Amino acid sequence: MNEIAYSTELIIRQPVQVVWRRLTSFDDYPSWNPYQKIEGEAKEGAKVRFSVNWGHVARKSVPARITAFDPPRRLEFTLGWIGFRERRWIELEPVEQGVRIRHGVRFTGWLAQIAFKHQLKTERLKPYYEAWGAALAGRGRSAAPPQAGKPLNRRQRRAARKKAGD
Repeated sequence: MNEIAYSTELIIRQPVQVVWRRLTSFDDYPSWNPYQKIEGEAKEGAKVRFSVNWGHVARKSVPARITAFDPPRRLEFTLGWIGFRERRWIELEPVEQGVRIRHGVRFTGWLAQIAFKHQLKTERLKPYYEAWGAALAGRGRSAAPPQAGKPLNRRQRRAARKKAGD
């Protein structure tokens, strides 16, 4: 079965341990992350409740499992059900400027194939992942994702692709 994936990276000028602590202190998410809520304990194999709040997507809590927990390098969540599986991952790499963060998502399953063929598009994920990165870096709540409350229409997507190609 084909995989649908999106990933991005950024560099944050903070020590890797500081960023890791921020990512794994789920109770502190409201202080920096207006987009996600995670309830549970940060350890490999833990069952957690995961919810997102991305503009037009209603906050909905779903069960998830931490499928990778390698301090301070990798954190991965798997959520979904038969036919639609989602893996969200975050990798940290110390660099001279601070820490390089690679993060993304992979969708698998027949329902994911249908959803991304007819309604969802991976380019719609970009502004939300950029906003998440800005929040993590401490540029926080001012980094609200664009088009909050309304998905991008065809004209807006075309303009965004053209701008990205410049």
